[in-house]
Amino acid sequence: MSWFIGGGILGSMIRYMNHYSQTEALVQILFLWSFILVIDFVVSFSYTLFPKKA
Repeated sequence: MSWFIGGGILGSMIRYMNHYSQTEALVQILFLWSFILVIDFVVSFSYTLFPKKA
């Protein structure tokens, strides 16, 4: 949920500025957040596929 809110705010700022060289750092942050989200999903889903044995 927070990724959608933060990504929406960053995306809005990037579209409002409409100048890639000035918003390049914001785009990189958005890509970093997306990469972290994918890693979190893979780790979380791995517990579904391979649950810990009791």
